[in-house]
Amino acid sequence: MKFVFLFFLSGVASVDRNAALNLMISRPLIISSIIGLMFGQIFYCIAIGALFELIGLVDIPVGTHIPRDDTFAAYISSLLISLNRINTASDVLIAILLIILFIYPVTFTEKLLRKFNQMLFIRYKKRNHSGDIAPLIYRGILFSFARGVIVYNFVFLILVFLISQLQHLFELNGNIYKAIFLLITFCSGYLVRFLNFKSFFKYLALALGLFVGWLFL
Repeated sequence: MKFVFLFFLSGVASVDRNAALNLMISRPLIISSIIGLMFGQIFYCIAIGALFELIGLVDIPVGTHIPRDDTFAAYISSLLISLNRINTASDVLIAILLIILFIYPVTFTEKLLRKFNQMLFIRYKKRNHSGDIAPLIYRGILFSFARGVIVYNFVFLILVFLISQLQHLFELNGNIYKAIFLLITFCSGYLVRFLNFKSFFKYLALALGLFVGWLFL
């Protein structure tokens, strides 16, 4: 029943984030706390939720800008903690870096969904100028719910696999300098988001920063 509820929670969080409700369930701190309570890992889940809450504060939805999906980040990281998929400091570091990388394609699915809903609306208005648009609204909510269930949980499975493959390749072994070097190299790619480049090149620089840091280690 817990996993059925998780599927439901991921769908509702996606709807709350970009379609309807506005119950604040999609906020990282809230969704992390819910998962933490479910699995008895409330302290660690609140901590990771607070981390992504702070990250989300610097990426706000101004105008037509779609912020990075910090709901996804909090949901995935809380699940990884609650299901004991990350247990060491190096596991946590790997998980956070991978989640930040995957947050970009996950956010892109939201953009695709908005464009798809816009296309449906334009097509509907051309065929029926004075028709009731309520069915379109309900359909948009349903699509958003399905996006949360499918995308969030599918990416979770991918990350479980990647972490299991990488956790033995990178161990801190008490050497905090390795972690600092990897984080600095990774975050240097994040700085280009403030430059006038296309988002694709910003994402590429971020991924290359992680790759270069990994090669050095």
